Amino acid sequence: MPLGPIKTSFLKSRVARRIFGLFVLCALIPLLVLAGFTFLLTSDELETQAVRRLKQTCKAKGFEIYEHLLFLETEMRMIGARVDQGEPLESISFVPYASDKGSGNRFLNLTLVENKDFVNPGKGNLAAVPALESRERTHLDSGGTLVLTPGEEPRPPVLMVHRIHSDDPASLLLVAEINPVYLWGVGSEGSLQPEVDMIILDRGNRVLISSLPAFQPDDRPLGHMRPSPVSGNFEFELKGKPYIASYWELFIKPRFALPSWTIILCESRANVLGPVSHFKTFFLLMILLTFWVVALLSVILIRKSLVPITTLQEATERIAEGEEGTRVEIQSGDEFESLGRSFNEMSRKLEEGRRLLVQSAKMGAFGQMAAGVVHEIGQPLTSLLGLAELLLDGPVKGEERRHLELIQSELGRLREIVIRFRSFSKTPHEAQASLAVNRVLQETHRLLEHQFHMKGIHCIMDLGEDLPRIRGDRNGLQQVLVNLIMNAMDALEGREEGKGLIEIRSCESGGRVMVSISDNGPGIPEDIQKRIFDPFFTTKGSGEGTGLGLAISLSILHQHKGTIQMDSDPATGTRFTLSIPAEASDR
Repeated sequence: MPLGPIKTSFLKSRVARRIFGLFVLCALIPLLVLAGFTFLLTSDELETQAVRRLKQTCKAKGFEIYEHLLFLETEMRMIGARVDQGEPLESISFVPYASDKGSGNRFLNLTLVENKDFVNPGKGNLAAVPALESRERTHLDSGGTLVLTPGEEPRPPVLMVHRIHSDDPASLLLVAEINPVYLWGVGSEGSLQPEVDMIILDRGNRVLISSLPAFQPDDRPLGHMRPSPVSGNFEFELKGKPYIASYWELFIKPRFALPSWTIILCESRANVLGPVSHFKTFFLLMILLTFWVVALLSVILIRKSLVPITTLQEATERIAEGEEGTRVEIQSGDEFESLGRSFNEMSRKLEEGRRLLVQSAKMGAFGQMAAGVVHEIGQPLTSLLGLAELLLDGPVKGEERRHLELIQSELGRLREIVIRFRSFSKTPHEAQASLAVNRVLQETHRLLEHQFHMKGIHCIMDLGEDLPRIRGDRNGLQQVLVNLIMNAMDALEGREEGKGLIEIRSCESGGRVMVSISDNGPGIPEDIQKRIFDPFFTTKGSGEGTGLGLAISLSILHQHKGTIQMDSDPATGTRFTLSIPAEASDR
């Protein structure tokens, strides 16, 4: 039976519900385990990638700041050389720079300072230069450049100091305030991602710059940084918002005589795990979709398996209630389809068997009724047969003797028929013998030859050669043939003389001997074809037939393990085909 639209009525079955629950359970548990495992792995991997990205960006940012310091040092030396050649400082223009967020000067202020503890204001509002320590003076005397962050307040200015003449300790100092926008690379194209914040601390944990205004270098983040002072990762909270951070220490002391700066890049944990949230939503939808697909497939599979069973169960119940010929249509493409065909064949055989049982019951009733009639006609038949024998013992010759011998033969056959009427439903095993079907056909033809001639019917004999022998009762088989041929002659009544035709053919097919008797009569009406083998059913007029000929013929063929098939068409006539198994060969 085609599956058609998905229906769930079959889930009323306990077996179906059990199987469906097992399907869902087997699909749900692996899906939940897979979802949880995948979610944890993805979350950890995304966080690891974010930390790794922050660490790499942190180092890149440190190198960028260091390169800016080196470029500024070179520019300071160039300015110092121009001043040393007598060019007024006021006439020297700052070298501008450009970024994706604007342009400006690399130095905010630039002035010359005497080699004292404090400086005089020069060009612009330059912050005061603190007293230099001996190591800083030594660094300047050696031709180095100083980087200072004076003052104690957070976000101090960043100064760069260079001696005009490194070999003259009394020479002027060139002091410049570095533009923090340029130094820290704030706004530079590709410098930092928008969601990444930067914090730079000096050795004293002062905040030199921070994109998180509320950030304070309290003990918590610094405590995470102490185990590895060079680089590492840590987490902290700011106003209840968790952050993931990576830090890297920039060593500038050898070049600029300044303790190292610590560069910290941080990103909110929500941004880091943002893809995880999207993945979680997408993965949940995928789980639901997968679950529904599994449920749908399980429904289809269970229905494909259980609907044929339900169909067979209902058909079996209908047969049990007496609905003969019940058929099922199962088109599943598997063993259920084969089972459906077997069920239909079983139903057909049950229907056929029931018809045979009804036929047997009718024949049994007929046997009981006929027993009395047979008993009454048995004695007169014996007397007639005896008289025929006495006449044959006399001086009878020629045509009369041949007629008496035919009468004696027919009376003997009639006596056999009477005997068979007493127990026609069972042919004794010892009455069966090896027979040649063609010979029985020829004898039957000779027996009825006179009637063919009298009725003007043409009979054609087409007998196959070398047919295998069968095992059966000669008289019974001849009785079947006589009944069929006589019915054919009756069907040709009213035909113009010479137009009636009866064909008798024999052949072998599949280990069985086939005999067909056909006529070119008007055929049998379709509405009575199914009843022609019923006892006492006849289409002849009153007193012309008993309706027992075909019923007895069917019973005799059944005893020979044979079958009879009828084909009738008003245009071509009627054909009866007998099929009898061939006798087993000893060869």
